[in-house]
Amino acid sequence: MSFLKDMFVDKLVTEDREPSWTFEISGIDGQFGVLLPKYEYWKQLIVIFLIDQTVNILLGTIMYFFIIKQRGTTASYLVGYGFILPAITMIPYYIIDYLQLENVVLKMTASIVFSTISFKCFEAMYDTTQPGAEHSLVNYITYCHSHIPCVWDAKAKSRVRLTPIEFAINTNRLVWHYTFYSVLVSYMLAYDFKPFPSDVILDKYHLSWDLLKPAHIVNNYILALTVFFWLSAGFNTGGFFHNLQGWKTPDIFRNPFFTSKSISDLWSKRWNSAVQISLKSGVFLPVRKYFSSDVALVCTFIASGLLHDIVWCMTFYEATGKDQTFSPIFLKQVAFFLWSALMMLLERPAGKLPIFQWISKNLPRPIVSTMVVLLAIPIAHWFGGDWAIGKLFHHHSLGVFLIVKL
Repeated sequence: MSFLKDMFVDKLVTEDREPSWTFEISGIDGQFGVLLPKYEYWKQLIVIFLIDQTVNILLGTIMYFFIIKQRGTTASYLVGYGFILPAITMIPYYIIDYLQLENVVLKMTASIVFSTISFKCFEAMYDTTQPGAEHSLVNYITYCHSHIPCVWDAKAKSRVRLTPIEFAINTNRLVWHYTFYSVLVSYMLAYDFKPFPSDVILDKYHLSWDLLKPAHIVNNYILALTVFFWLSAGFNTGGFFHNLQGWKTPDIFRNPFFTSKSISDLWSKRWNSAVQISLKSGVFLPVRKYFSSDVALVCTFIASGLLHDIVWCMTFYEATGKDQTFSPIFLKQVAFFLWSALMMLLERPAGKLPIFQWISKNLPRPIVSTMVVLLAIPIAHWFGGDWAIGKLFHHHSLGVFLIVKL
């Protein structure tokens, strides 16, 4: 297995590219250069994806025979809680240690085993798996092997085929989102993620009036857009590999910044459907069997926060023998998602007030959507600030076109 270690000799943590093109911008002093994506970055990323998928297939096979086929028995819960969940919590750390990973994005990619299998394990135990996925072992392995879901036909018990038009739309969106992301991350890296002076510390809790200052609001809005385009490009890249094989994938992000009608619309229909689908079937539906929808909603957002907190721990973990350079604050993601849950619970009574009904009926959708997004923008750095300070964007920039001032 030493050949695997040899593939990760380049740690991909320093910027060593030379500009392939240079240009000038009228009215701005100096020259700018364009850096090309590093081949080594994408090679290593694909290898980590393949490792993740191999592990997911093995764990999916175990869940199929020992949880799904024995659902409801004591043995099925012992396998789920006693083996699968502890295993997926440890495996990413083992991958990081074995390969001595230093690039933050590669370490986050190693955590896909945890984020993919965790909720599928709960689905398997509590009988809330997507329709058709459990029809056969092949179906279930197909369902488990990737963090990007395919669209399933419940009647045919198989994945839905992609049309040529849908493939063209998905490819076009992927290209444009990578383009927008490259421009945004180039801009934010140049200003150390604070293009406008602000006293807010991006990787800390910061509860003060500074959160409502215009400079911070604008900084966080641009940061949120950068996070959005990074996530969209990343998840749609995973979906693109399904599309190449002819399989249809759901729209992961449905223009959340400019088409969201409400907080509920933002989180349940427009923001990251891959995670939303997993949370619904892996947390909301199992909890809803025993408690009210409000309790299930809060539990779902707490689970989402814990998922992100644990992934953050894996992402910023330093391999054995290396010094810890950045440590995220645990439970900060839970706090961020609890705020979102609170906004959703308050939305129902508040939505009956005349002022909000007037806004919903009379203002253009982009304005309404911006108002919805702004409810989370003051604390958006609780989510994306760690990525900025912890060098995730710096390390990911090695894999995209980057504009730098020379």
